[in-house]
Amino acid sequence: SPLDFNQDGTVTQNYSRHSRTVISFNNSSEGNINHLILKSNGYGVSITGASPTLKNILFDNLAYGVSMTGIEAAPIIEDCIFNNTTYPLETSLLCFPASLAGNTFTGSSYKGIKIPAETLNQNASISPRPFGEMENAPYIFENFIVNAELTINPGVKCKFLDSKNITVNRWMKAIGTSEKPIVFTSIRDDYYGGDTNADGTASAATGSHWNGIIFSDPSIDADCILQNVIIKNAYEAVTTNNASPTISQVTFYTNRNAVHAVGASNPAISNCDFVGQSQRAVNNVNQSFIINATNCWWGSSDGPIIANGPSGSRQAITERVNFDPFRNNGLNQPLIGDVSSNGIIQAYDASLVLQAAVGSLTLEPHQVPAADVSGDGNITAYDATLILEYVAGLRANVPGSLKASISPALTINPSESNVGTDVFVSLNLADLPASVGVDLILKFDPELLQAIEILPGDFDNFMQAADINNEKGCIRIAASSIDNNSNGTWNIIHFEIQQDNSGDFQTDVSAALFRVNEKDETASAINGTISYMVPTGLDLQTENSSLQC
Repeated sequence: SPLDFNQDGTVTQNYSRHSRTVISFNNSSEGNINHLILKSNGYGVSITGASPTLKNILFDNLAYGVSMTGIEAAPIIEDCIFNNTTYPLETSLLCFPASLAGNTFTGSSYKGIKIPAETLNQNASISPRPFGEMENAPYIFENFIVNAELTINPGVKCKFLDSKNITVNRWMKAIGTSEKPIVFTSIRDDYYGGDTNADGTASAATGSHWNGIIFSDPSIDADCILQNVIIKNAYEAVTTNNASPTISQVTFYTNRNAVHAVGASNPAISNCDFVGQSQRAVNNVNQSFIINATNCWWGSSDGPIIANGPSGSRQAITERVNFDPFRNNGLNQPLIGDVSSNGIIQAYDASLVLQAAVGSLTLEPHQVPAADVSGDGNITAYDATLILEYVAGLRANVPGSLKASISPALTINPSESNVGTDVFVSLNLADLPASVGVDLILKFDPELLQAIEILPGDFDNFMQAADINNEKGCIRIAASSIDNNSNGTWNIIHFEIQQDNSGDFQTDVSAALFRVNEKDETASAINGTISYMVPTGLDLQTENSSLQC
């Protein structure tokens, strides 16, 4: 136990944070720190233009774990624990650690990469970065000024502290893709990037919390582009101050005003979605130009309304906004989980995901990123599970959080038959979590067997989709549950022996894929066999087969 250094006769439990920096590395300095505890201070490690190695450090009860700046800064930060540290990593956009492998967050540590309040005077770019358990950690912004060229690459998530904004005085290109949109939202928003500020539901994104993106008069119109972008929970999502950026395929959700055009502004708006603004979708303040906002979704098949605020879901605009033609059949770029593109996430969306997972439904290109809820690049049953959890109120965000460790079991029981042509094979599951998504691909020999139907077993709390392809000898099943409490027979496959088989045979039924909550467990699946003996006329009964995976 620690000694009584202050000689007060007790172990003093005063862990308030101080405002000091514990260790500083200045320009071109080097160092190697291993197995250290840094606790109860302002900054654990401050780095300016240096590249030390930091490993196996406990950053505990700090305002900032590692804060770094300077073009030459490229530290190695590995296998560290950030506990109750508000900002584990703060870094200028002009530098980044050489490695962030093996780090973990605990307690109230924010789960993201903090960007300081700075003025960017050199060209920079932002790309998705892994940090801790996150493959794509959100960036946390204060006020940020762009006096140079800023490129934001597909998939980046930018979260802003309350009342903060980004001001563009030169140019900014935020060009995402339909599969990897760029997100600008509030740090309160758990929907994208999870619970970044680590407070559960204490701070919900229920209104306009940050001040949006501002394109100022000096910005270069031709080089200011927002494309395949999502902007949420801002006061003015995009303000153009005597500026005319290009805004295309941008989804504006639950902002005060979506596009706020001031002075001699004439932004080019096209193929955008406007959902849930509390005032106007396009606010042409001075009306110096007629603003074109064409091929957009305005929350209603009737298009927008000219008013001070929305009428139901129908979004409002001012005079001198040309909105014709407009989209009348749903969103261009739906929210994650909103596979049906109707602006609402519901259990029906989970059913669409399951159908897509087994290949019985082909999604439109704009639906694909909405269906990949976990963001792993695949459409799986686990994505449907995440939607069901959200609909049931079990999670505040749709994108998947860290997956718990699981050890599921799938067994395909061997089977014998010597009477008739029908064979029944049961699939047994065990040791599944309560919230679960199961993807299964079964392979069989189509020259010997044909699958007739899939019968339910003992799992009555599952939503399921299946597809049988007898030509290829393949069965696909995708199933989801948020209330699983079963072990045993999951499904029973009814096979029929091909009539042109004149002799005895034994054939495998195997799991080509067994995936639980997007974890590949195929290697652990126990495959089964079907043994068929030609009836002799003396057989009295059929032994039903059973297959466990």
